[in-house]
Amino acid sequence: GHADTGSVIEHSLLEEQWFVGSGAFVSGLRTESLRRGIRILSNVAVQEIVLDSEADTHVLTIIGTGDDVKLRFDSPGATFLGVPWLQLLEGVLRDLDILPDTIWPGRVEPSGRTLWTAQLFPMFSFARASESTRAGCLWLQHLQEPGVTRESLLSRFGDGISWWLRGWRVSLKDILAMSDPSSEFRWRSDGISKHGRSAATRRSSPDTVPSASPEADLCGVSAWDVVCVTTRSSQHARAYADELE
Repeated sequence: GHADTGSVIEHSLLEEQWFVGSGAFVSGLRTESLRRGIRILSNVAVQEIVLDSEADTHVLTIIGTGDDVKLRFDSPGATFLGVPWLQLLEGVLRDLDILPDTIWPGRVEPSGRTLWTAQLFPMFSFARASESTRAGCLWLQHLQEPGVTRESLLSRFGDGISWWLRGWRVSLKDILAMSDPSSEFRWRSDGISKHGRSAATRRSSPDTVPSASPEADLCGVSAWDVVCVTTRSSQHARAYADELE
């Protein structure tokens, strides 16, 4: 895979020919159908979060790195993925029949319509995530593409957009209330940090999956500073993921 200049990847398992654009931020990616060959556009922040570990429920958030999440949607400077909200709502989102009431359902007053309260992020099952899940979670980032149209989105992500519209979507505000901090802590402290050592060692021997060694050296970097594991094959990624569960 490849990470462009200025990008940050933390606490993630990435697999196959992944790409992370410049200025992007990726955190917590672990679901196989999402991490496999994932492509994240520039200046996009993506985070996978556990909402309920017992119910196997996750969510993937996608926002622009420069978005102000608390700014009212019709205020100057209010953006989603770096694009003014009004431009999206009066343009490609409207063409997709995604209206303000779709994003802010119920009795949300205009003053409360912000990125913080926008129900944009679909919940999904970690174990049952599919290609439709992948497309349904990731299509939003393409709203920032210059000249994007309804037709171009439907031609690439039609099934995913349909899945997104049918799904149970939550907002950043909802996620703060629903998330499972203990599961996230276990993933970060007992999972990626431990296996980061072997990821770097493995690069010199891609046909084997080495065991983690407390004494392994990563060019002077503390093992607890290692926050990303990348693999060259599905076999290696699954081996790491099985151990981390």
